[in-house]
Amino acid sequence: HMDRAAFETAWDTAIDERLARNVPAKPGAAALLEGWHATGIPVGVVTSTATQRAVHHLTQAGLFPFLSAVIGGDQVASGKPDPEDT
Repeated sequence: HMDRAAFETAWDTAIDERLARNVPAKPGAAALLEGWHATGIPVGVVTSTATQRAVHHLTQAGLFPFLSAVIGGDQVASGKPDPEDT
C-alpha cells in the first residue's frame, strides 16, 4: 500500500523540477501558432492541468505568447472524464 497524497506530492515535485529546466514542444508548434497569431486567429489551450502550471509549461515551451486563452482543470466544476456527460 502507498500513501496517495505522498505519491502525488512526490510526483508533482519531480515533474515540476524536470519541466522547470525545459518543456519540449512538438516540432513546428511554435511556427504554426506564431503564424495563426500573426493573422489574428485566436488560439486557446484547454487542459486538465491546473491553470498556473499550464501557463508555466506553455511559457517554458515558448508557446504562451501566441495564445488567447488558457483554461485549466482548476477552472471547471467537473474534470474529465465527467461521469455526468454520458
